[in-house]
Amino acid sequence: MKAMSPLGTTDMNNEKQQHQYEIGLVGIGVMGRNLVLNMADHGSAVAGYDKDQAKVDALRKESEERNS
Repeated sequence: MKAMSPLGTTDMNNEKQQHQYEIGLVGIGVMGRNLVLNMADHGSAVAGYDKDQAKVDALRKESEERNS
């Protein structure tokens, strides 16, 4: 599972990478975060978006920990 920035793009070394997702969820607070993580754990390519960058960063960190 990957946390994402808006529109499914991440800026890595000034290059834009496009990702394909099956499901996108706006709002990754307590409920949205758990829903995104559950869908990802069951094999769906999921993207989460929130206007609060701290929530996006927390989801990205947790997803990286789960995938390592």
